[in-house]
Amino acid sequence: MLSKNQEAKYRKLIAAAKKASDLAYRPYSNYPVGAAVLTFDGKIYTGCNIENYGFTQTIHAEQTAMAKALSEGGLKRALDAGLTQLDFIEAIAVHAPKGTDPWPCCNCRQSLNEFGLSMKVVGEGKNGSIKCKTLGELIPHAFPMEVVLAAVHGKNWKEQMRRNAGSHSQKKDVKQKRAAERVAPDKRMQLIEAAKQAAELAYCPYSHYPVGAAVLTFDGKIYSGCNIENCGYTQTIHAEQTAMAKAVSEGALQRAFDKGLTQFDFIKSIAVYSPKLTEPWPSCNGRQSLNEFGLSMDVIGLNSKGQIVSKKLKELIPFAFPMESVLKSVREPNNRKARLQQEAKRLP
Repeated sequence: MLSKNQEAKYRKLIAAAKKASDLAYRPYSNYPVGAAVLTFDGKIYTGCNIENYGFTQTIHAEQTAMAKALSEGGLKRALDAGLTQLDFIEAIAVHAPKGTDPWPCCNCRQSLNEFGLSMKVVGEGKNGSIKCKTLGELIPHAFPMEVVLAAVHGKNWKEQMRRNAGSHSQKKDVKQKRAAERVAPDKRMQLIEAAKQAAELAYCPYSHYPVGAAVLTFDGKIYSGCNIENCGYTQTIHAEQTAMAKAVSEGALQRAFDKGLTQFDFIKSIAVYSPKLTEPWPSCNGRQSLNEFGLSMDVIGLNSKGQIVSKKLKELIPFAFPMESVLKSVREPNNRKARLQQEAKRLP
């Protein structure tokens, strides 16, 4: 039984998830989903599902919201407060207008499990009542993250994470000071600096390979993100996906549509940065995710000499399958059906 304060808090969270579902990019399924994460310190981060014609590259609403919470400093704040990754998300609300119950799919349950089984998963039932379960109830007999983290960091994994947070804070203070002393000559350097700062927030306990990315949208706004690893490695979210997901789930794509533009116009450029990279080009997974939004975007970053380098996405994906063909096929289902019927008539 929820207290009045809990009910009010969860209804606010559900309302945020409902609003986020309106921004979903779902040209293939036409199944919008919204999610909203409540962090330990009361902040709310929303996200929507972002489909991709290479279907395995689709980002779920829960992943978008979680990635925004992390890439905007939620986990770092928890670590600075002496908590661990298993404490930083208090609750998540999920809303699918076409669905029935608000429970995440198994993929998302695995993604959320990275941050603790005690978090609450909430949503509305058919009669408007609040449904609430712990993530542990939705993943019975889950493999405990404490075991995974102890294997990676040793028995004192909690203390190790806190020490990492301390050194992380010092590095970020130095970086912010340097950034303040530097006057960015143009938007490209500003975008690269945003990617650098995002890399400082990366969650990469398994690879120790931080990556940051920053997207510049058609209207001059910048959205940054970092990589977020998962012990079920296929659930890892790349920095490029996080930045892109934030741009979509904060309304940039909808603003482009409102201006009469298409999905291929809303991202102008993306910067990628890692202190371990010599060239700033995205992984193939990152390239596939970006291809959903047009091959003409610029991909920029710093090379090993500290010089700005740039390529069009189409240079990084030679002979890419044209998205226009995919979308034309999706949006003309009746014509496709008619063609199939005609083909059937020709058969002996």
